[in-house]
Amino acid sequence: MSLSRPIAVIVVCVLALWMNACSSARSDLDFKLTNLTGASLKYVYLSPSASSGWEENILAGSDLKSGNTLNIRFNPNETAIMWDLRIEGANGQYAEWKNLRLVDISEIKLKYERSPQPRAIAELE
Repeated sequence: MSLSRPIAVIVVCVLALWMNACSSARSDLDFKLTNLTGASLKYVYLSPSASSGWEENILAGSDLKSGNTLNIRFNPNETAIMWDLRIEGANGQYAEWKNLRLVDISEIKLKYERSPQPRAIAELE
């Protein structure tokens, strides 16, 4: 057995591992969105703060039920740092948060506070 064959196998294995790592690369913008509002969300919009409008609904026809978490992953090539988030329930009520620096956030927990005045809260971790 020649020495070149084991080296070729090692090179192929290392290349395969590297390609797998690149295809599943994480972005610094990735985060978890946890719904603790007590109601299902029908729409979740996330857009760069510099954008003039909202991107597509990332739930794509699904609901994010209360108690569930959605892992939001970005393309590793995304360059925007500041992002806006909008959530909307089936009843049409919505809340928005502007200028979120997602590189500093690993999870957003959405909650609904009933008093002193009803409002949606986003706890950033």
